[in-house]
Amino acid sequence: MRVAVLMLGAFAALLTAAVPVHAQGRSMGYGLKPIPGDNGPKEPEGVAFTQNLGEPVPTDLEFYDHNNKPVTLAACIAGKPTILVLAYYRCPKLCNQVLTGLLDALKDLRAKDAKFTAGDAFNVVIVSIDPRESSLGLARPKRIEFLKDYLGTSEAPDGPGWLFLTSNHGQGTDVKAADRKVHTLATAMGFEYTLRAKNRSFAFDAERGEWVGKLDGRVLEQLPKDYDYDHKSGIAIVTPDGKISRYLMGINYASRDIRLGLVEASGGKIGTVSDAISQYCYVYDDVKGHYKPTLKWTAIIAVPVMLGMFAMIFLSVRQARREKPFIVTAAGIQPGTPTASAAADEGR
Repeated sequence: MRVAVLMLGAFAALLTAAVPVHAQGRSMGYGLKPIPGDNGPKEPEGVAFTQNLGEPVPTDLEFYDHNNKPVTLAACIAGKPTILVLAYYRCPKLCNQVLTGLLDALKDLRAKDAKFTAGDAFNVVIVSIDPRESSLGLARPKRIEFLKDYLGTSEAPDGPGWLFLTSNHGQGTDVKAADRKVHTLATAMGFEYTLRAKNRSFAFDAERGEWVGKLDGRVLEQLPKDYDYDHKSGIAIVTPDGKISRYLMGINYASRDIRLGLVEASGGKIGTVSDAISQYCYVYDDVKGHYKPTLKWTAIIAVPVMLGMFAMIFLSVRQARREKPFIVTAAGIQPGTPTASAAADEGR
């Protein structure tokens, strides 16, 4: 009995130690421990980032790459799991935080496993939501800057893997048509954003294909010189055939979460045995948009521990039954079964 109590106590201690403390430190679904004193970016009100899991993105949409060449989303995905991001390149803060957070996570992922390099196991595609941003003027410099940092080189290779796209091809672009194209993709991704200009806020009317005032309903005839966008932060991971598989929300992304998302999006076609095991240890939280530890792995640990505990109890009881009892006689304490004479002596 004493052995059983000790084993139960050890098992309880094991379960207590196994509780993932780091999961309790997550903040706002950003996927990492919060920095002390930093509550993350202030998320704008009136916009949402809805998780359209399992829904297809319009892969036939045509955008322009960093060389100003037309390219479809299907060609960018190229039959690989793909990280898809909506942003705009002149964004003063939030978009840069999203892209920098993604860059840091992908650098960490690549450092841990060179197979998980953009252009190899997966692709990365960033699409500008600003119809005025051109491929050569903004997308190309942005791509060079990020690729140099990502690869740790002085030059950025001009190949697939990490693409920065625009809906604008330069002079002669129909800005309103470009705007409608971007909104087609944004709607499929559940990515809402509003436009701020001249102390007014505008929402995009999909049926009319126009920006209209949120308060007065007046149409914004053309984009003014100065304007910005309000939007939520996050990235999407799509399958090789262009369906949304996972979202990672916020501005900080754990390389582990990105790897798990890519492996799941590929249907297990990329990754290792340890990735398959990790899928039992972590589960996707479709509310906060990140991975969190699951009790499945506790069960995996518990089964052999419980079997070992019962085996030890069984062996202890069996050993106790085999041991000869000690008896007290006139000659002293001796092992064995009491004899008739010894029993008679004890009776006196």
